[in-house]
Amino acid sequence: VVEALAHGLRARDHSVEIWCTDLKSFDGAGHESMSAVFEEVPVRRFRTRRWRPWLFDPHHLMWQGLGRALAEEARKGSLFHLHSFPSSHVWAALGALKHGGAAVVTPHHDIASLKRYLTLWRGRHFVGRLSRAARRYPQLRLAVHTRASKHYWTETIGWPAEQIRVIPNGVYLSEFDSVSAEELEAAGKLWPKHELRLLFVGRLARSKGVDILLRSLAKTRKGFLVIIGPDEGAKPELQKLVKEHSLENRIRFEPPPSRRMVCAAFRACDLFVLPSRYGENFGIAAIEAMAAAAPVIVSSSGGLPSLVKNGENGFIFESESVDSLSSALYQLSSTGQAERMRRAFGQAGRRVVESAYTWERVTEEYVSLFDAALRAAQSRKDT
Repeated sequence: VVEALAHGLRARDHSVEIWCTDLKSFDGAGHESMSAVFEEVPVRRFRTRRWRPWLFDPHHLMWQGLGRALAEEARKGSLFHLHSFPSSHVWAALGALKHGGAAVVTPHHDIASLKRYLTLWRGRHFVGRLSRAARRYPQLRLAVHTRASKHYWTETIGWPAEQIRVIPNGVYLSEFDSVSAEELEAAGKLWPKHELRLLFVGRLARSKGVDILLRSLAKTRKGFLVIIGPDEGAKPELQKLVKEHSLENRIRFEPPPSRRMVCAAFRACDLFVLPSRYGENFGIAAIEAMAAAAPVIVSSSGGLPSLVKNGENGFIFESESVDSLSSALYQLSSTGQAERMRRAFGQAGRRVVESAYTWERVTEEYVSLFDAALRAAQSRKDT
């Protein structure tokens, strides 16, 4: 998101700088240089240490000198776009708002995760302070990915409705349109010949619900599933399920290939499935599949239902329901109308992405939000 927006803003002649920690990983060593250039975008790094008692950052990160740097930029009228929430740098940015400037926060978690966070004292304290700051500073804005998130923030948390906007994530259509015949052929070899090509792309974590997909696949007769993604603890259990349901000849685990191969796999598949249990604030993999004109089946978890019109560009099944997913798989694989339906869903999904989910469109939405926040900051300064 940061990379795409930085390029989009620079293309519109805006000055952009990325600020981040100096850490190479949460537990690793830091970079020696405090500055860099990432694809023509300047990057400023801050010395960072992990300090366990810091309750208001889930990673316990403390950026040295960040508060002063934010205050300096605020006095210049800069706008801060803050992504990691909750975090110490969002906390620091709130303190800088009194010096001018503006801030936009983009939370990347789903509603269920936010609800769990609010059961904690530190969660209520952090979100409460953020909401109070929004009421005090009209230049503090929120960008959420779905209408459901907007409703929760305004109706339950009490965020000012005029200071929140729904802006989705985006894709580059060119990534999928530029897949060559050779790349498409190579991706097609991930599946056996003459098999219905099913695809999952994502982390192998319990939250992604791949075990539900395996159980559902065992109840259908057609389809060979390719699973692409890094293991985050769920793979041993998934391999066990493969054996239990005798799916050895219908499953292939593939470690993360190159980005070009992933795009080609989206193009080559007959059907993409995202069976997440929870944690899907948006569901970018579903949008990528739709950009490749692949029909999709998604769960009713998080923001996924906002991406798919059930029966028009895909199917939405009841989250964690093996029977519900099995029914959707059957309709798109084994019925007489299946092939025609898959083609129609894929074409409809592509049109949806073209109209609402390109990075060009998303960047325009953010530019409009940034302009509104900066105007509010200037108005407050004038008064």
